[in-house]
Amino acid sequence: MKFSLGMILAFCWTFLFFAACSDSEKKVANGYTEEQNATNLDSAAYALLMTWEPASPVALRKVNNAEFGKSWYEIQFTTAGNSYYKHTGKTVEDACTVDLYTEQNGVRMNLTRVYKKDAHTEFLSRDSLDAVVEDHLNNTYEGNSAVANCQADSTAFVDYCSENDGIVTDLFKLDKCTILHLICVVKFKPKVTANEYLQGTAKKMKDRCIAEFYAPEDPEDEEPAEVASTLFVDERDGHVYKTVKIGDQTWMAENLNYAYLVSTETLDSLSYCPGGDPANCEKYGRLYSWSAAVDSADVFGKGVKDCGGMDICNPGRNIQGICPDGWRIPNLDDFEILGEFKSPSKFV
Repeated sequence: MKFSLGMILAFCWTFLFFAACSDSEKKVANGYTEEQNATNLDSAAYALLMTWEPASPVALRKVNNAEFGKSWYEIQFTTAGNSYYKHTGKTVEDACTVDLYTEQNGVRMNLTRVYKKDAHTEFLSRDSLDAVVEDHLNNTYEGNSAVANCQADSTAFVDYCSENDGIVTDLFKLDKCTILHLICVVKFKPKVTANEYLQGTAKKMKDRCIAEFYAPEDPEDEEPAEVASTLFVDERDGHVYKTVKIGDQTWMAENLNYAYLVSTETLDSLSYCPGGDPANCEKYGRLYSWSAAVDSADVFGKGVKDCGGMDICNPGRNIQGICPDGWRIPNLDDFEILGEFKSPSKFV
């Protein structure tokens, strides 16, 4: 069985607040819901939704790939970057660096091995300036109060749109209000800051460097067979975690750091960095509410739907929740077995 020690940190904060999750009917221009855009922070989907752009321009050169018939952009930053991570291997040819270009909202990894070279760059795109959220109100009114009800709903919708700095379009424009087909267009607002997004991306690149070069340098640092460690990659965001096998159990050896950004009526997100500082997420992992830990919003389809906040429910003993595929939230029996394990290793 595989368990996530990172959830221990989450449970300490379980009862700080309670929230109920609901599915949003808001549609974004690219076809995703607002929640999907907030939780799928891959570079391809998310960069199109960012509202920031580089302070100084980046040089883009279109490169054609004759073999696959595709093209992409080679990015050359025009300002110097700040070193985020640097590793030198056993030979001159082996190295991995991660640099942050804060003025241009970009991050780049350069990985060099004797047998390969790999460069990966992400930056926040100007294209996102056109990203919008659309709300629709489509109603037909009948009866003696039809006009009054229609006018009341129309006024409420217009007020709501105005409060969110949106623009309302009335598709029918009837003299007598009995049918409403209204659209409110609001500029999309990302749920994380540019700095948090780039810091998280840089951390993923650093993890790739570590995974590429990871190996015990000193035999004394190697762990005994009964407490063997390895690396695991979370396919959802590319984050690399160290895991440890203790007896017959396999645990994560560090706290989970997956950005579960489903929001509620009172909170922007059900997971966050300690102290609100992205650097603390990198050092300690993320903090999760109980609703986020069990995935009560059913984002992944493997949690306990509607089992967060003040809801009374029986979640069972084997819940995957927010954990990656193949892992689950540990239960009391798991901790009892862990507590009974005896090992000469310094890791237990």
